[in-house]
Amino acid sequence: MIHPHPPTQSPAALLPHIPKVPPLPPAEEAPPIAPPQLQVYLPEKRVWRYKILTYDLRNEPLPSATTLDQLGDEGWELTAVLPLGNAVHFYFKLLQ
Repeated sequence: MIHPHPPTQSPAALLPHIPKVPPLPPAEEAPPIAPPQLQVYLPEKRVWRYKILTYDLRNEPLPSATTLDQLGDEGWELTAVLPLGNAVHFYFKLLQ
């Protein structure tokens, strides 16, 4: 049989009975977390030498691959190239 009108009970009364759960006790305060400590291990103190080669493009060409290879064979590492106006600066470092 179909009822022409919906039931008159409240929605809460239609829900199954849910037992009340007692509240949790207050949580204990956690100890503060220490920040991480960074540690860097170096086998020994490093000493660097630096070399700057400047080429004036109005008077001389850029260094050749052979010139750069010779510096590399000596242990020099190219770290930066800085063009300024008509000049180009090549920055090298060497670990002693």
